[in-house]
Order: sequence, then C-alpha cells, then structure tokens
Amino acid sequence: MPTLTFTDISLLRPTPSLLPFPCPLKPTEKLRIHRLPLKLRCSIAEESKISPSKLSPNLNAADAATADCVIIGGGISGLCIAQALATNHSAVAPNVIVTEARDRVGGNIITVERDGYLWEEGPNSFQPSDPMLKMVVDSGLKDDLVLGDPNAPRFVLWNGRLRPVPSSPTDLPIFDLMSIGGKIRAGLGALGLRPPPPGHEESVEEFVRRNLGDEVFERLIEPFCSGVYAGDPSKLSMKAAFGNVWKLEQTGGSIIGGTFKAIQEKNKAPKQPRDPRLPKPKGQTVGSFRKGLTMLPEAISKRLGSKVKLSWKLSGVKKLDNGEYSLTYETPEGLVSLRSRSVVMTVPSYVASSLLRPLSVCFFCSHWQIGTSFTFILHECLHPAYSIHPELIVIFILGCKFT
Repeated sequence: MPTLTFTDISLLRPTPSLLPFPCPLKPTEKLRIHRLPLKLRCSIAEESKISPSKLSPNLNAADAATADCVIIGGGISGLCIAQALATNHSAVAPNVIVTEARDRVGGNIITVERDGYLWEEGPNSFQPSDPMLKMVVDSGLKDDLVLGDPNAPRFVLWNGRLRPVPSSPTDLPIFDLMSIGGKIRAGLGALGLRPPPPGHEESVEEFVRRNLGDEVFERLIEPFCSGVYAGDPSKLSMKAAFGNVWKLEQTGGSIIGGTFKAIQEKNKAPKQPRDPRLPKPKGQTVGSFRKGLTMLPEAISKRLGSKVKLSWKLSGVKKLDNGEYSLTYETPEGLVSLRSRSVVMTVPSYVASSLLRPLSVCFFCSHWQIGTSFTFILHECLHPAYSIHPELIVIFILGCKFT
C-alpha cells in the first residue's frame, strides 16, 4: 500500500528593497535573500505594546520568578540541552523552562504508526555516539534502543548501477565506484601531495576536491553529504560539517599525517572510563527506537514535566538594564511574560534572526543569509515479489532506505 508523505512549504521570496531598516553591509556585498516558509514556528510582534494587566495570571511560582535559562524551541536540540542542564548542572541552573510554539515536542522528528506500518516523516536514525547514548539512557529508553546491522551494505547509484561503498580498508583496492586513477589521486592527496590550503574557510566541496580529488567528492562525499545534511556541499563549511576531518589536515599537514598524530595523542592520553550504563554498538551503525525516533523527545519531555510549555509562541524578546531578558509569549491562556538570566535559541536561523532583530540588526543581517534546506519524504510499501530497478530511481532522490 503506497503511502505518500508531503509537507506544505509554500514559499515567499522577500524583496530586499522592502526591508524596513538599514542593513550595515559593505558596499561590495549583496544581501542574499533565501526562500522562507510562510508557516513559521515563532513570530515577532512588530510595534506591539503589552499592558501588564493583560498578562495571564496562570503561572506557578517557579514560572513567575526569574528563570535561570529559557530554551526557545522544543525540538531535539532544545530538549537535550534542557535535560543536560537538569541532569548535570541542576545546582547552577535549577529553574529551566523550554517553550515550544507547536502543540507537541520533537520539532522535525515525526514518527507515524498507521495500518500496521511505522515510518518516519523526518530524520530516521542517529549515530550512536557516547553522548547520544548517554541521552538515551538518561531518558529511560535503553531497553527500547534498536541498532542497525553494521554489516548492512551501502550503495551509490553511478552510471546506471548501484555500486557498493567500501566498508573497510580491505575493500579499497577492489570496489568499482572509483577508477584506478581516482584511487591513486585520493591516496596521494591523503598523503599530502595536493595543493596547499587556500587561506580562507573552505566548503566541503573545496576541501574534498583539493585533498582527495574530483571522484571522491562526486561519487562518495556528495551523495553522503546530501543524505546526511540535505544541503549543498559547495555551501556547507567543512570545518562546521566535518570538523574532525578538517582538523586532521590542520594538525598533521595532511589527512594521513593528522590521523597518525591523532592516534599517537590518543595513546598518550589517559584513557577515560566509559560510563558502564551505556550499550556498546558493534561496528559503525545507526540507531533508532522500538516505536520510532519520536520516543526520545517524548521521553525527555515527560521527565522535564511542567518545565516544557507547549503552544507558547514567542512574540518578543528584550534585554533589560540588569542583564536579564524579558520574553513575551502568546499562549492558550493569554499573553505571558517571563524573565530569564539566559536564553538559548534552538530555532532555525531565519526564525532567530527575526526574533532577535530588536537586539541586533547586525545579527539579523548575518543570520538572514544562512540558507535552509527543505526535503520531501516518500514512503512506499512494495510487495516482496517486486523490486526497484536503479534506472527507475529519480535523480533528484537524495537517498533510499530499504527495510
């Protein structure tokens, strides 16, 4: 039974000339305007004046007092920050509040179970690193954790064929995704026989092409990068997206040199004891939960309890003379005002730029230029007797997962 998941993202392209404020850009710079969705999680109330008499009295004592930290956004980032503060730093920040404009937590994590099927309408897995596993254990989901088969093959569609991606160093000489010349170029580049760094922050594409050659980028990194970030490798920062690999060249002069140096430093450093509560994944794999990824944000929200406020839409934020922040929300109970010693924003950059515009026009201009990727997810259930021929896969698909 085919199931199509489609999200309405009607787009609006603002006109730079309509911006109601000056933008301090250099004369040679242009303000790049990216398409934004009409439906935003948060909005800013322009020229709105809120009378204290209109503020809702439905706040408990903890909310009425000045909070130590208000986290804007109840997606996985905001919830993980809140849980980390509650678990590890409760003495420093005992009063933490998470506000979410929607009527549910999780942000882009959306798991649906219907007609005997379970599917994800957002991200479908995570890397089971130790920090992530600690979050899982602290949330009480250790018994619900599901890890993928580390030996499951991965393929890249190239020249009409699904070609296996090397899963270990022994596969490098024999896999046919790259030509012999491409493999030689990648090996020499990894050893340091490549052009020097350009002196500016490189994109993923620039870094990989310079260090490992065109074939590695086009046939390995670009498909991987598109599947993980759903973004343009020519615009993604290498330092931000793949910081560990970027650091290898910085510390060792080349990718191979940096790898050897990292191994030496790791062997010299005292081994930190691993949390005995954490499960130990076998090999490189991905993880999820028995009832889908949504179990994690829901479990964290349940543990935080009344600290999570749903359907709270931030309409304004102001910095006070004493260094604290005043935040005004539209809630089902009416307008609510909060004070906080610190604020953490875990909303998209285009939302944050609008919300923080009264505090800093420079911040608005810089964050308005950060692009945002939108994706569509298609779920299709096929009879076991059928299969999908590679030539029928549309070239615009970032990736396919078969279960």
